[in-house]
Amino acid sequence: MCCDVIISERSRAQVLVSNDWQPKPLIIKPGEEFRLLFITSGKKDALSQDIGSYNKFVQGQVTKDGHNALSEYASQFRVVGSTSLINARENTSTEGSGGVPIYWVGLGSQKVADDYGDFYNGS
Repeated sequence: MCCDVIISERSRAQVLVSNDWQPKPLIIKPGEEFRLLFITSGKKDALSQDIGSYNKFVQGQVTKDGHNALSEYASQFRVVGSTSLINARENTSTEGSGGVPIYWVGLGSQKVADDYGDFYNGS
C-alpha cells in the first residue's frame, strides 16, 4: 500500500521542518516545498468503502516501518488509493497538474515525480 504526507504545501496543513531533518530530501533547499511517499510493509484488504480506514492503516504503518522521524506527522499521511466514494487525487490533495515534487522516504533525493501531473501520467 502506498501513502504520502505533505510537508510544507499550501493545499493542506503546512509543516515546517529544519534543514537538517533526516527525512528531508537532500536536494531540497530552505523554503522549498515537497511531499513524501512510502510503501507500507503491511497489507490491508480492500473491502471497505471508507477511505478513512485505509488512511488510518497507513498512519499506523509510519513507525512500524521504521520511519520514526515521521511519527509526529503520521496523522497527515493518506493512502494513495481510491474507493467508490473518493479517488486518490482527492484523498491526497493532488488534483491538477501543478503541485510540488514528490520524493521517496528514506532514499535521499530519489524523486517520484516533479508535480501532480507527473505523478499520475504513468511514466
